[in-house]
Amino acid sequence: DAKYYWFSPAGLRVAEGNTGLIHMGVSDSAVVTLHVEIPSPCRPGLFPFTLKFFAGDRESGTIASSLFKPYQWTYVGPFAPDGGLAHVLPPEQGVNLLQSYPGPNGSARWRPVPESACDPRGGIALQSLADDNGVHYLYTIVACAYETQLQARLWSNAPATLFVNGRRVATVASANGDSAVARVQLDPDKNHILIKLIGDRDAKVSFALGDDDNLAADEF
Repeated sequence: DAKYYWFSPAGLRVAEGNTGLIHMGVSDSAVVTLHVEIPSPCRPGLFPFTLKFFAGDRESGTIASSLFKPYQWTYVGPFAPDGGLAHVLPPEQGVNLLQSYPGPNGSARWRPVPESACDPRGGIALQSLADDNGVHYLYTIVACAYETQLQARLWSNAPATLFVNGRRVATVASANGDSAVARVQLDPDKNHILIKLIGDRDAKVSFALGDDDNLAADEF
């Protein structure tokens, strides 16, 4: 028998218990399913865990990984890049997901971002969303149980700006793969998250809200 110990600074728990036994048969391998319990409500984000194994008193292996709960994004673009990040375009004046906008390639409409565009750590690649250089927008809603302040982080390999509830809160001005951090105010109920990105199909961006070490601290 091999004994396992589950550790998670994010507060993830295992339904079978954070300590248990894995029974080995005559072969040298075994498959065991552990059911991870995630608090509800739970904000999107990256939540680490460690699984240690012991054979008797001897440590026999460690798995260190993370679970990621994604944000659900919508996308619209591209718009002409004239004016840069400072030039205000219609999505910054209020998002209406049923609205279409004139663009260099004809009418641009909001559409869901497919899973294929998202990596396991929350990054979004424009490669499957747009072929041309221009201004792109990503939009999501975060529902919060009560008014709170949290840290927001924006990373991008292209010029990008983060808006929270219509307020410009963080900007990445260069195309060097930089990040920007800001303290943001979240209102009760729905909060509108908008990312403006200027680049081509090689552009990537990621957004994180809150502390990844504690998913129970924020009620999303």
